[in-house]
Amino acid sequence: MYLEKEMYYLLPIGFSFIIGSVLIFLIILYVKEKNRKIFFFIFQLVFLVISFYYFYMSLLNYANVNHVMYSEQQTIYILQASGFWMLSMICMVLGIFRMIKPK
Repeated sequence: MYLEKEMYYLLPIGFSFIIGSVLIFLIILYVKEKNRKIFFFIFQLVFLVISFYYFYMSLLNYANVNHVMYSEQQTIYILQASGFWMLSMICMVLGIFRMIKPK
């Protein structure tokens, strides 16, 4: 996919800043509260980072006349990104459910 030249550098930098900030916040919460249920949200971030990697790879994979499997490769990257994003959302929902579940 074609984007402006700066976007290929700004996208991972912005994503890394946001993920890093949230990770630091979750670590501080864990140290302060000692609640093991926070690990669901850390797993969510891990799956989200993997999902971003595959999505970003689909952005970097330019159309090439000599690459006959271009659309199939793009489909694989997007499916992998979608699968890891789904796992990320499952971890988030499980974390929320465990946090609000009555004891």
